[in-house]
Parts: sequence; C-alpha cells; structure tokens
Amino acid sequence: MTTSVSAFPSRIQQARTELKQKKEEKVEKNKQEAFKRSGQVQCFLNDGEFIGLMKDDVPVSGMIKFHNGNKFDGDWKDGKPYFGWWTIEDMEYKGELDENGKFTGYGMLFTRFFYYTGNFLNGLFHGRGGLVLQGEHYFGTYRDYWGYWKNGMFHGRGMLYFGASQGWIEGVWCEGKYISKRGSVKTGMNLLPADQF
Repeated sequence: MTTSVSAFPSRIQQARTELKQKKEEKVEKNKQEAFKRSGQVQCFLNDGEFIGLMKDDVPVSGMIKFHNGNKFDGDWKDGKPYFGWWTIEDMEYKGELDENGKFTGYGMLFTRFFYYTGNFLNGLFHGRGGLVLQGEHYFGTYRDYWGYWKNGMFHGRGMLYFGASQGWIEGVWCEGKYISKRGSVKTGMNLLPADQF
C-alpha cells in the first residue's frame, strides 16, 4: 500500500501538468483562429503579393504578383490558382488549371509567336483546338492548324493551312503525322490527291 500512496502525489502532478498543457494549446489555437484573414486583404503569400478575397486565411479570388514578374488574377480552389489569367514571362494564358498548376480544360494561350484556343491536358494541347502562328514565326511551312490534338501533336481530323497562295490540307493525323488517304490538298484553285502531298 505504501507504493500506491507515494505514487499518488506524482499522478496528481502529472494530471495538473497535462491540464496546463491542454489549456495552453487551447489558448494558442484561439490566438491562431483570431488572426486568420477573411474578407478583402492585401498580404504576402507564396513568394508574392496577394490582393483579393480570403476566407479563413485561404485565397478565394484575387491577384497574386510574384517577385519574378509572373502574376495570376482569378479564382482559387483549395488555396491554389484555379481559373483566370496567368501572365508568365512573355506569354499569357486564360483558362483552367489543374491541382499542379498546369493548363487543363478549355483555355487560350497567347505568345508573341502564336496563339492557341482550345483544350489542354497536363499543360499540352489536347482535344479540339486551333493554333495560329503570328508574323513570320512559322513551324516549317504551315501557318494555322484547326482540329484535334493529343499530347501537343496533331492527332485526329484537322486542317493545316499554309497561307493564302499556298492552300491547305484536310485529313487525319496520328501523333503529328499525316495519315489520311481521303484528305485533299488545295493549292490556290488546284486540288491535288492526298497521296501526292
């Protein structure tokens, strides 16, 4: 019996210590809750300056401008940019982003060399879309492509436009290669069979 009686004061002390610890944790949690930002705010967030709407310290809508000059203005989901305008170096993108910040879903991408409007997946042209090259910045000899894409390459039915005097080709592509036997190349007023392309 002497063992349990002598252990009794240390158990009381342990219970008091645990109670004090829980009370301090609760006070600290209440302090943190009190300082969560909600409403219209201007603050520093993720290596950039955020101006917009927050709820419980999580961005909902607004603009963030990073120190390197990149910026995002739009809607946020789970504290990450979700839909809006991205300005990244010399390009602009308007559309949806996935949870990793890659272009996904429907969007528009503008650069000084081209613009693309259509679907994206994992940051690549994917699905239906159109690419228009601007100025003298052509990839090979074509100027525009309107049709289907897969992983950034022509894939499926589409039309490749070479310019007003050079014509266009309609047909089917597979991973960037023209495979259609029924397509046609139109040059000015002449029509060539696809197998001569």
